This record gives sequence, C-alpha cells and structure tokens, in this order.
Amino acid sequence: MRKLKRAAILVLTAALVFGAVPAAVLAGPGPVAAGHGPLMFLGLSDQQLAQIRDLEKHTYNQNRKLKIQMMDAKFALSQLRLQKNVDQAAVDVKVKELQDLRARMKNNGLAARQKLQTILTPEQWNKLQAAGKERHRCGDRPAEPGDGT
Repeated sequence: MRKLKRAAILVLTAALVFGAVPAAVLAGPGPVAAGHGPLMFLGLSDQQLAQIRDLEKHTYNQNRKLKIQMMDAKFALSQLRLQKNVDQAAVDVKVKELQDLRARMKNNGLAARQKLQTILTPEQWNKLQAAGKERHRCGDRPAEPGDGT
C-alpha cells in the first residue's frame, strides 16, 4: 500500500508539474474505476474522476503545444549556435523565448494544481498533501521551498 501511495504521488506530481502525463499513465495498469489507479487511495467519486480526466486532458493539450514550440525553438537555437559568425542577439532572443515557454508550462502546472484542489474535498486534498510529505520524508525527493511542504 505504501508503494502504491508513493507511485500515486509521483504520477500526480509529474502531471501537475509538467501537465503532460497521458491519461493512460494516470490510470495505471487497469481501469481507474476498478480501483487500480494511483489516486484511488483518495476515494474519488465518479464525478471527481471525470473532472480530473478533463483537467488532465486540458493541461496535456496546452502543454503539448508548448512542448512542440519548445522543440522548434531549441532546434532554431542550435542552428543559430552552429553558424560560423554567431549572432548573439538572435541567440538571446531564442533563449528568452525558451524561458518564456518554460514559464508558461510551469504556470499551466500550477493552475492545474489549483484546479485539482477545487475538485477534491478538503479531506482528500489534505490526504494527498500528507502522502506527498511522507514521500519527501522518506527521501524520494527532497522537499523544495514553496512546494507545499
């Protein structure tokens, strides 16, 4: 059960931070409704599951577009840096573009986290937070300032 909780927190954190975890990953090896998904320890209702699926789909679609833009910007940056006479101003513009795209992705993740908090009951949210703190305490990932711990 402890490993299941750890897996749930890891998947949820990835989904919220990166906002791009496909629904199949969140669902785990079997159907979520059958109790096999990593968030099932929260006792989610059918309505909550539907809302979380919609939230994840929305966040995935937002970040998918941003990731494609990031790939294009990274490629363009590499091409700029491979010029014989590197145009530093153009490089700086691409670096700023990449920083902005990363910030937008982070903001999408934060917005998804806030929306998730409105979907869950206060008890479920507290249980999720406690499971995250337990994961930090166990050394899976060091707690970071401002991450809710």
